Amino acid sequence: MDKVGFLAANAAASAMSRQENVANNLANISTSGFRAQVMALQTTPLVALNARGEALLDTRTFAAETVTGFDSRPGVMQQTGRDLDMAVKTTGWFAVQRPGGGEGYTRNGSFSLNAAGVLVTNEGLPVLGEGGLIELPQNSKIQVSETGLVSALSTDPLNPGFQQVAQLRLVNPEPFTLERGLDGYFQLKDGGAAAQDPNVRVASGFLEGSNVNPAESVVEMIAAQRMFDMSMKAVTLTKESDQKADSVLQVN
Repeated sequence: MDKVGFLAANAAASAMSRQENVANNLANISTSGFRAQVMALQTTPLVALNARGEALLDTRTFAAETVTGFDSRPGVMQQTGRDLDMAVKTTGWFAVQRPGGGEGYTRNGSFSLNAAGVLVTNEGLPVLGEGGLIELPQNSKIQVSETGLVSALSTDPLNPGFQQVAQLRLVNPEPFTLERGLDGYFQLKDGGAAAQDPNVRVASGFLEGSNVNPAESVVEMIAAQRMFDMSMKAVTLTKESDQKADSVLQVN
C-alpha cells in the first residue's frame, strides 16, 4: 500500500503547488503588464546512486507540478492619458536595468521620474534606452512615438518645440527563450541581452492590463482544491488499511 500512499501524497503536493500558482495569478489581476504563470504536471524520474555511481530506482517516476512558462497573450489596453504611461501594442518588451547590472524585461509601462530625472519603473529600476539610462527634464511635457522615440518640450526660446531625448530600448525575444526572475522581471534563460527590435510599437498614454482571466483562474482553483481533497482522502484510506493489516498480523 506504500505505493498508493506515495502517489496520493504526491498528487496532494502537486495540487497545493497549483493552488499557490493560481493564487499568485489572481493576486496580480490588477498588475499592469502581468503575464500569468502556466504550470503543468511533468514526469520526473527518481534516481538514486549507489557508492559506485550506478543508478538505482531508475524505473520509478512521479509527476511534479512545475512552472512550464507564462501566458504570452496580450492584456487589455487601458487609456490613462498620462505622458509617462506606455504600453507595448505588439509583441515585445521594455528593458530595465537591474541592481546587479543585468537587463530585465517587462510589459508594465507605468513609469515615472526619480529625483535625478531618470525614467524608472514603479520599483525604481531605470528604464533603458539605446544609449543607456533615459534622463528627462522635470515637469516637462513628454511625447513618445510609436517606435519608442522619447521627446521633451524644450523651454529654450531659441529652440522651441519637442526635442528628441532618447530611444526606448525595445526587445522582442521568442517567449520560449524567456523566464521569470525572482524579482518578477523576465530575463533570457541564457543570461544574455536581447537585441533591439525596430518592429516593436508603443502606445503613449496607455497601460496594458494583466492577462489573467479571473473566471478561468477561479475554476482552476476549485479543481485544484478538489484534487487536493481527493488525494488526502486516499492518503487517509491507505493509512487505515495499513493499520488494519498490522492488527491482523499482530493477532496471528
